[in-house]
This record gives sequence, C-alpha cells and structure tokens, in this order.
Amino acid sequence: MKHHLTLICCLFSLFATAQIKEIDAPQVSEEVKTSNSRDFFEGRIKQITHQKLVGFQNPDGSVRIPVVYDQLPREACSFMLAIKDGKHGIIDHQNNVLLPFGTYDRLEVKETWSFDRDDKIWLITAKNQNKIGVLAFKNGKMGLVNPHGKVMIPLKYTILTFLDKDTYGGLLDSQWEIINKQGQQLSPEKYDDIQTQYGGYLRVRRGANEGLILLPDTVLFKPEYDLIESVYPNFIAQKGDEMYSISRNDRNIRKSDSKPFNLYYVVKKVGQYEVIMHQKRFGYGVRDTTTGKFLFPPVFNYLHANSDGTYFVLSAKHVNAQILVNPKGEEIKRFTGMAVTPTPANPNLFQVEGSTDQFFITAKGEKLNTDVYSAIKSFRNGWFALKVGANWALAKPDGTRVTEYVYSSLDQINDPNYVVQGFKDKQ
Repeated sequence: MKHHLTLICCLFSLFATAQIKEIDAPQVSEEVKTSNSRDFFEGRIKQITHQKLVGFQNPDGSVRIPVVYDQLPREACSFMLAIKDGKHGIIDHQNNVLLPFGTYDRLEVKETWSFDRDDKIWLITAKNQNKIGVLAFKNGKMGLVNPHGKVMIPLKYTILTFLDKDTYGGLLDSQWEIINKQGQQLSPEKYDDIQTQYGGYLRVRRGANEGLILLPDTVLFKPEYDLIESVYPNFIAQKGDEMYSISRNDRNIRKSDSKPFNLYYVVKKVGQYEVIMHQKRFGYGVRDTTTGKFLFPPVFNYLHANSDGTYFVLSAKHVNAQILVNPKGEEIKRFTGMAVTPTPANPNLFQVEGSTDQFFITAKGEKLNTDVYSAIKSFRNGWFALKVGANWALAKPDGTRVTEYVYSSLDQINDPNYVVQGFKDKQ
C-alpha cells in the first residue's frame, strides 16, 4: 500500500513541499539504476523550491532536477508530468525531456490502476512505458499518448474517459464509442450515454432505452429496456411490466417476479404532450400522449415547454447550453451560459437571461428587437414589466412596450380594471 500511495503521489501531486535557501548550478553526483528495480525513490530524492519554482535534489544536496519548473510531482520517478513556463510536458528523473513542452495544451494521468504489476508492487518502468496512457488535450479535443508522445488514441474526442480493463469511452459527435488503448473501436454500436458499474460493467443508453455491457465487449442486455439497475450481486432489467435479472456470478438472464418500478411522473401536460420525470434517473423528457412514444427521452436536467407544446427548451449533461428545439427534435438556437424560459401567454416568445442582460427571442431563435433589459418581470395575464436602469415600463404579451421607462416600480394588482399599478419618480 505504501508503494501504491507513493506512485499516486508521483503522478498526481503537483505542489512543492520543501524549501531551499540557495540553489547551486545543476549537477548530478548519484546515478540511479531503474531498469530492473523500483524507479520511484521513496523520499530519498527531495523536492526543493525557490521563488515559486520547483526541482529535485540528491541525498548529498546536489541538484538532480533544476529548479526551473512551475509544477512537478512530490516524488521523483521515471516519467513525470511537468509544467514549465506555463506549458505541459514530460521529463524523467534525470531531467531528460521525453515529451516536449507545449506539444499539447494539457496533459493528465488518471489510470494508475492500468499499469503493470511487478512483484506485487506498482511500478512505472522502462519495460511498460509504452503501455502507460497519458490524456492529452489539444484545440478542445482529447486523446491518449504514451510518455514519449506516441499517439495511442487519436485526439478527436470531446471527452475521453477511462472505463475499465484498458477500455475507454470516447464522446464523438454527441455519441459514445467504446475503444481500447490502441484506439480500436470494440463495437460498431454507439450510445447516447454510458455509465460504469462496479465489477467491470457498463450501463449504456440509446434514446430512452438502457442496456448492459460486460467490458470490454460482451453485451448482456441490448439497449432496449426501460431500466437497468444494479441490485448487488445482480442486475435487474425492466421492459414495460416485465422484469429480468442477471447474476454477476453466472451471467444468465432469468425472468424475475420483482414488482415493476413506477418509473415516470407527469410534471405537466401541454397540448398532446406531457413533460415527465424519470423517478430513477431524475431526468426530464417529453412523451406524446397519442402514441405513447417519447419525443425526447427522460434524460435532460432542464426542460420547459411553451404554452402550446410547439417548442421546448432543454439542456443535458455534457451540454453547457440551453437549446430551443421543435417537436421534431430540430435545433432552432443554442444559448451558452444563458437561461431560456418560455413566456406564459405567448407560445412564440421566449425570455433569455444572461449574466447581466435580458432580452426576448422569437420561436425562430431571433431577437425580438434590439432592446436589452436589466430585468424582465412577467404577470399572470401575460404582460411584462421591463426594467432599464432604475426605471420600469409596461409591455404587452408580444413584447411591445406601451409606456416609457418612467416607473420606479410596476406591479400587478387584483382590481380587474387595472393591469398594473406603478409609481412614477417624483422627478
């Protein structure tokens, strides 16, 4: 366990711990053999810092790694992720550059458990250096390289995540692929979402349906079930009112007498559609009540329908935006870093709220006008109060302003003869 923790520190910790008052010219007075023995040094080579830069020194005090790096691991080992002048690279314990700085925008190592074992001790040695995977980032894409920069998995994925057994999940064009360390796709199938399960299993989703894979490539349940759930030591699968189970021990599928889960809760009905929530996955979706089919599977963490169910605003995991779509699933407009809300009385008008400004858009995704407001307040009858600076104005349900910005406050009252009451500034 001690060696395991030492290796993890070697790869991940990038903070200096020891101080040195004066640094001499770099020199190496000790040769460390690494080919047939451990090549992490259990604290014998100390990390040193000077003016916020870090390096390593030998037991006799001589400098082994010059103090020129912005960040290094706590422990010296054969392959170290380093940052110099703000650029990422890889060096060895003798300061040889294995992967030139700046080749990639960023480098990360996360899969310590994927390294070889040697005498029951976790090692990073010359014999397995080509098997070590380093996550590389370049121009917004991710891939896998070895410590010398040889590409193992091409840098084409939006997200690349380690799954199990030298298997990775890669998100490409909003679809997940299952690939090995050599970049080979293990199955022609692609999925909308994936989630690892204990014991080397992977739950996959396509549309509203879920399936189960034993990594790297054994399909246990095809993605045609309403729910796949882990109830250790088994998995259960639900399709309509039918329940099935599969044991982790023998992996045989059996019909189950378990009571089906009540999976869906209707949040609200809009026209022929109903917005539902998946009570196990806590995602929102839209179902057509005339066909019983999903327009949008219940996987979205945000979903609003306009007043007649002709447009929807949704966002999902891995999508840092809110998207205006029609019932055909066609994207109208995407808004990053903004909140989009259907207005209460006009199905063709939406309110957009940014970090400082707010405005209206139409169902075509176009701005209603050039006006920008500091606040928009909607009333029960569909009218709006619009704020610019410190003053408010009144607008119709179509967003047309009917007053100037002359009110210090604007609120609806119960008297049916009045829409709002406002108080003009005394000035």
